[in-house]
Amino acid sequence: GKPLEITPLNGKSLVSIRSFKANSVNTKASFDSTTDRIKKSVASKNDISRRPIVADFRGRVIIAEPCALLFCSMFPSINVRHNLNKDLPLDRAQLCILGTASVKFNIIGMQFCPENNRHLLVWGTTEVCVIVLNDACDSIEKTIELEVELEPHECDTEYLLKGMWFPGSESITVVIFGTF
Repeated sequence: GKPLEITPLNGKSLVSIRSFKANSVNTKASFDSTTDRIKKSVASKNDISRRPIVADFRGRVIIAEPCALLFCSMFPSINVRHNLNKDLPLDRAQLCILGTASVKFNIIGMQFCPENNRHLLVWGTTEVCVIVLNDACDSIEKTIELEVELEPHECDTEYLLKGMWFPGSESITVVIFGTF
């Protein structure tokens, strides 16, 4: 056979299809207590990034709002065929919201399980849980709170940095903590 010839792209490689108004969704976590505010400042100072938006293979998006999950379908939002104002940003009313659900903590990050798109790992600064979504992926079927054992003398300085699924598993998770 003939070797594949790869040439670099010139110009833009990704083009924005649709955009949303700045206040359409609230992805900012609310930090009410003094401890939460300290953890927020430590996280931002140490470049710990948030993952407030995840998407599955069907085009469904889950957005983390303060202590809540917003389930959306992106395909109607990006369908520009029948939309005359495709250059105008969308607001919350035009977002195809499938459902909402509350969680017990401020969400720092989320990750879908690569083996099962109904399993969602959700973590905060010190809490973590696995959320099992219903078949339509528009609400929570079950929440499994994972127990995290922090050292009693380090509770105020220990932070959950990242959560992830163990490769090839839909039942084993890994959480990474750091002390600052």
